[in-house]
Amino acid sequence: MIFNYLVNTRLTFVTISTRMPDMGQYIPTSEAAELAGLTADYVRDLCREGRIKSQKFGHVVMVDKDSPVQHIESVKKWREERSREAETATK
Repeated sequence: MIFNYLVNTRLTFVTISTRMPDMGQYIPTSEAAELAGLTADYVRDLCREGRIKSQKFGHVVMVDKDSPVQHIESVKKWREERSREAETATK
């Protein structure tokens, strides 16, 4: 895409690349939500809070494929540890 503009009465051509950068393992938040069994809104909240690895490409937030599943596993592990601590505290 080429944009033209005037600079000091000269016509200058500026080329702006509209290609997306290499996204590698990144997927849309909706797809990440389906993989992890979560809602897309919750995945976006996790991205904002920095709890899962994500990257913003323009207006689109893309999520690392493995990040939502790793988050779910870490939450399960935390809950199990907390449950064990509660059991030992009541004994």
